[in-house]
Amino acid sequence: MFASSTGSVKDAKSAKAYLASKGWFLQEEQLNLTKFSRILLTTLLIKNIPPEAQAVVKAVAYAIEDAASDSFSESIVSKSTLALSSSLSSSILPNTNLLSALAKDHTDTLVAVKDIVQQSTDCLRKLEALHDKANSAVAAAPSSSVNPTWAQIAASPASTPPTFPTPSSLNKMKTLQRIALATRRLLVIIDPTDPLFPKAGQTPDPAQRFKEKLDSILIKHPLDTGDPPKIKACTTLEGRGYLLEAADPSHIKFISNHPDILTETSPSAHVKKPSFPIML
Repeated sequence: MFASSTGSVKDAKSAKAYLASKGWFLQEEQLNLTKFSRILLTTLLIKNIPPEAQAVVKAVAYAIEDAASDSFSESIVSKSTLALSSSLSSSILPNTNLLSALAKDHTDTLVAVKDIVQQSTDCLRKLEALHDKANSAVAAAPSSSVNPTWAQIAASPASTPPTFPTPSSLNKMKTLQRIALATRRLLVIIDPTDPLFPKAGQTPDPAQRFKEKLDSILIKHPLDTGDPPKIKACTTLEGRGYLLEAADPSHIKFISNHPDILTETSPSAHVKKPSFPIML
């Protein structure tokens, strides 16, 4: 099936390159089953996907996420992903252009901030500890139609298994992660006539060339601390420009407030402001 498919994705290597170029993950990020699960769930934002296909996407995405948490074998996930690709090829491929446009317009809020992920992991571990404590309790608590708060759960007796909040709490936490990540990212648009305009097949990597030139200019513009702003990563957005990720939100704010830094890097470079609301 994959050999006969059209488009730039032909194998695992080109698939990773495609996802990186469209902003689905950063080049320095380590891909894992949880990341693939989130990418599948994000595709549900595409319009006109048949309900049955949406159900398949959700089912496989949750199966992959469950496999990652329970250390299921990689072969089971591979078979599930292959079945998903076969079922959805006829409905997903016609929406490739829409998917690309959606990814480009939402690059400012893509998932996974490394410092917040660590905090999220600690929260999940505490949740698992509470869950184990509840399962080991002997007495059963009376049923209640009202979901308790986290403070009520922590204060509940050891013999009373607590009920847990709805998944909406986790969704809010993910939204806060996206907002925090957006504060450390900046979308830079380049004119097609500019020498640093990213094009397919360029060598060396256009993102690396742009980052090196920007770093050399940032050295001349130190912060109040005396250190220059630091750009951790630069991702190519083919046909548009570059997505910058800084070490700290203040670095991105500094660059945004000094447009001369970008024009010194490339005459046509300018900041693209987000044009969509953040949904909580």
